[in-house]
Amino acid sequence: MPTDLPVERPLPQHTVLLDKDGNEFARIYSENRIDVRLDQVSEAFR
Repeated sequence: MPTDLPVERPLPQHTVLLDKDGNEFARIYSENRIDVRLDQVSEAFR
């Protein structure tokens, strides 16, 4: 691994969107994301 990578900060996360069969249909890349538990996601979004 290169030594010039900024390992002191977390890597950006991305969101993977799945269809009703569990197949990936999109990825959203942004650094402004945090992990949440499934019960913290609204039922309408799930």
